[in-house]
Amino acid sequence: MIDSRRQEVLDVRLLNDAQLDALAAEYDRLCEAPLQPFPAMATDPTRIAIDAALSKALGLPDFGTLRELLAQEPVVCLKRL
Repeated sequence: MIDSRRQEVLDVRLLNDAQLDALAAEYDRLCEAPLQPFPAMATDPTRIAIDAALSKALGLPDFGTLRELLAQEPVVCLKRL
């Protein structure tokens, strides 16, 4: 059973050298790239690149749909219900 009180966090100590190298290279490439405001996160090229780097390095699915849904949340997009 999953404990809903637990917050899962990436333990970078468990990443292999290739994963660390890939993430470090992407960090170096993106660290000074501007981030658009949260309501624009679905199409923000910097956020897309960050998500793609994490997905590739960790073997996760694409975050595009999740980013699009999150951008539509009223608190994020600053729209009334």
